[in-house]
Amino acid sequence: MSRRFGPVIDPLVSGRTPDLGAGGPGAAAKRSLAALSPEAVFPGRRIVDRDAARACLAGLWLWNDCLEESHGISQGIETPEGSWWHAIMHRREGDFSNAKYWFRRVGEHPLFPRLSEAVRRIASSSRPRDPRHGWLASATAWDPFRFVDLCEDLARRSSADGELAREIAAEEWRLLFAHCHDLAVGGGPPVVGIILAGGSGSRLGGVEKGMLRFEGQTYLARAIAAVAPSVGEIVVVVAAGQVIDPGSFAVSIPLRVVRDTTAGAGPLAALADGLREATLHGAAIAVIASCDVPRLSPDVVRLLVESLVNAGEACDWAVPEVGGHPQVLLSAIRTTTLAAIESHLASGRRDVRGILSKLRTRSIDEEQLRCIDPALASFHDIDTAEDQHALGG
Repeated sequence: MSRRFGPVIDPLVSGRTPDLGAGGPGAAAKRSLAALSPEAVFPGRRIVDRDAARACLAGLWLWNDCLEESHGISQGIETPEGSWWHAIMHRREGDFSNAKYWFRRVGEHPLFPRLSEAVRRIASSSRPRDPRHGWLASATAWDPFRFVDLCEDLARRSSADGELAREIAAEEWRLLFAHCHDLAVGGGPPVVGIILAGGSGSRLGGVEKGMLRFEGQTYLARAIAAVAPSVGEIVVVVAAGQVIDPGSFAVSIPLRVVRDTTAGAGPLAALADGLREATLHGAAIAVIASCDVPRLSPDVVRLLVESLVNAGEACDWAVPEVGGHPQVLLSAIRTTTLAAIESHLASGRRDVRGILSKLRTRSIDEEQLRCIDPALASFHDIDTAEDQHALGG
């Protein structure tokens, strides 16, 4: 999974991707799931939507091929999410007309646009081989009934598109489970991720730092993977001339690449570009990350968001402090600060310290950071060849 949910859930959804059909439950998973209540799925968290918490439990049973147990929960949840889990269960057991009945109960779900975008991305990288399935790569809206028909077709005859459909079904599960999880415990305000990837890399010989590699991935891909679990949209800000394909990154949320409007104007101007280009409805918070921190921890990103949320409306910017220096290139800021940043830039100033003095900030101290990132590796940026050598890249 691209998102972590904690020590109870994560072990139950690791490993193989479920079959399109009924599959076969494992005894160990059944024992673990049988011991869970909705409250036990969210240890230490207050459940604010019990139906959504029960829907999460139904989803966990389903992922582990325990269709009967999942059905016993989902059939008693009178919400669109409960109907969706119910529909998937019938689709997997091969009762395709009943699956369609429950999808009609789902209605036009707000997750459908995100699922449609994810499906187009998956299908564009693994093109359908059967021409009858070509719609997956070009569909502008998600049609659950058409996907039921596709699954029925694959159940009746073998096809090279079976693995593609299985991957799409797994992505459907991930999006629906994350949605139910956030409903259950309160997902907080929508958050957008802004990744700054337009630096010149002058001290590295002018290379694009985001395209350097560490442990098999580019720095940019690693930054995206670290930020994605905490946000609903990612905006990557690049310089003129940089060519980056947004479809090449394995994320299940919208990702857009935009160019900075003022070449060489520095990170504050790039941040303003990112804030202007964000399209996530209602996004109140933006996570800022540079692409040159290849060991960025998703847990640190989560802490940034939580720090700003917990600080309330009286705080504009949650900024980590490491070695006595504010780390603005890995921080969380309110999207309402855009006007102040634009005014600062319009006055001819590009300095980050100057805008910090104009906004209400909250420092996140090293002790807090070391609790989840003991070596503060998330703040080790790569500026020189020596930095890269020390990293092992």
